Amino acid sequence: MSDLRKVSLLQTLRSAAPYGVPEPVLLTQVRLAGHRDLTLPQLQLELRGLADEGLALRLPGSLGGDRWRITDLGDSKLTEAGV
Repeated sequence: MSDLRKVSLLQTLRSAAPYGVPEPVLLTQVRLAGHRDLTLPQLQLELRGLADEGLALRLPGSLGGDRWRITDLGDSKLTEAGV
């Protein structure tokens, strides 16, 4: 995952904290941020990578699917990067 895409994902997650963002909404927001080639399977893979790094947290859902939110570590990483 590119650093720019990672920052876009984390910024979008930050904007919806603490409630999280459903995957389809997150996909739309990241595409609007310029990553138009991103697919839902790619997004899900990248979100799992962020979760493995401790930067994002999956909130299992039912009707609307899974939601994701930024963790304190993810927020700290954005702050350190000056974002």
